[in-house]
Amino acid sequence: MLALSLPLLSSCVASSRPPLVEHLQSSASPLVLVDGNNLRGATVFALSQRELALSLSRWAESHQLPCVLVMDHGEEQRAWPVGPYAAITLAGPSQSADDVLVRDTWWALHEGREVAVFTADRGLTSRVRRQKSAGTIQVVPSLALAQLIAPEGALPPAVRGGGVEKTAQRAASARLLSQWLDSNEAPTASKPALPILGDYLRWVTDAPIGANDPAVPSPSMKRRLRRKRHMKSFFKPKALMSCNVGDWADSA
Repeated sequence: MLALSLPLLSSCVASSRPPLVEHLQSSASPLVLVDGNNLRGATVFALSQRELALSLSRWAESHQLPCVLVMDHGEEQRAWPVGPYAAITLAGPSQSADDVLVRDTWWALHEGREVAVFTADRGLTSRVRRQKSAGTIQVVPSLALAQLIAPEGALPPAVRGGGVEKTAQRAASARLLSQWLDSNEAPTASKPALPILGDYLRWVTDAPIGANDPAVPSPSMKRRLRRKRHMKSFFKPKALMSCNVGDWADSA
């Protein structure tokens, strides 16, 4: 009887993971990018920037998923590890978090990662999806992640939260977040558990700044270019000279 119950027990344990987590873990090389203030907005700003960083760090470690949280503002572009499976990047004054997420998506794709971007921003979604010909990109609504990482009682957003947060408030919060990350209170001393996070933290130090979206050909353009390359040989002089005139006549 015990032997029969073990498979049932294991199936229950396996199914206890949320479907979204199972989906992300099914990737051979995932990287999760999070639009921080957009996710906070999904909870009507029930989570502070620090609370979001800590919640995401715990969630990433519990599921062993590499995550990068990107926030607006800060005195400079800078990244910190937050626990062994997460990092946080402040965009700085010269670019937005959206710009950073577009750039980091491009970097991650060229590192061979399958990227999941959590955002409900339509403009960012469009910019990120333009890179889909370079690799695997998925855009998931922020609320889906907020429901997984928010502390007990922080949701639903219709009941809790501050409602609206002005740009000046976010900028001030980013300065406080930066000070906290530099203090001994933040879990920034942890060594990244995965090489991809270590590579990211080193790369972002000198990463390009600004709204410089990569020029990626669309899938339809790539198909047209392949057809042109395939037909090119038929229009070269040597190819034309080698053709039998009778063949042209027969085909006509």
